[in-house]
Amino acid sequence: MFSERSEVPLDTAVGPASAFAFAPPCDSAGQTFRVIRTFHPWHSRQFEWVAYKNAWGEDRVYFYNEHQQLTGLPATWTDVVPADSFLAASAGSAPFGTRNPLELVRPAP
Repeated sequence: MFSERSEVPLDTAVGPASAFAFAPPCDSAGQTFRVIRTFHPWHSRQFEWVAYKNAWGEDRVYFYNEHQQLTGLPATWTDVVPADSFLAASAGSAPFGTRNPLELVRPAP
């Protein structure tokens, strides 16, 4: 019934994500980015953007470090990806502190 096999060249990517897996969000040639991850040793440092790829299950930004070694960081640790809208709107604040919910569960005197 299935005697004929369709052959796919080995260098052809197959699958729904294959068209997007290695596509940078825009032309990255000559652009720079900044590391925004607060506790990273390279926080606030600026690097030249070499590539933007999906690797290890996440989007990563590749660049050459000070030793001219190709290095990659998660894109969410950089300013390449726009900030999370919830975090930007909340600005790190919350309507309740830790004391407010505790007062709700304490019995009245």
